[in-house]
Amino acid sequence: KVVRDEYFDKEDLKNYVTVNLILLNYLIESKKIFEATDELNKLQFIEVCEKNNIYNASREYLLGKVLSLNGNNDSSSSIEHYEKAHELLSDESVVELTWKVLFALAKTYTERGNFNKAKNFIIYARDLIYLIAENLETTHFKTAYLQKEERRTAIEILEKLHSDKGTF
Repeated sequence: KVVRDEYFDKEDLKNYVTVNLILLNYLIESKKIFEATDELNKLQFIEVCEKNNIYNASREYLLGKVLSLNGNNDSSSSIEHYEKAHELLSDESVVELTWKVLFALAKTYTERGNFNKAKNFIIYARDLIYLIAENLETTHFKTAYLQKEERRTAIEILEKLHSDKGTF
């Protein structure tokens, strides 16, 4: 938090957001949901994110993730945040966050039984991960990219969702 605040004081907003996203991901992975929610809703962070679609999409994605982990079984709120993130990214270049948002939408719609809405997100998320990997220069980098646990797990889930629901 100290490092994040120093970047903000220096008006280095790119590093401010980067460090804050690292902090938020740590809090979420550590199941510190209330602390993550507090950090996501800090006015300073909101104001910085609102000036950049990718930052704002990152915030919306993490809000959706927090809500889905909150255990209230109401995925409609998380879907709203994931859809907002998707909308914010739609006019931007493809970034790593893009497949994460597509994957979150695929999983959430599938969990709700809405396979019609899930099917395109399943295909797009899976294909986007493979597309990013294909654009890496060496086989070593491609393999490392695809073997990172987060992506490997996502691909396994997406492949299973795709095959369980038949060919879309």
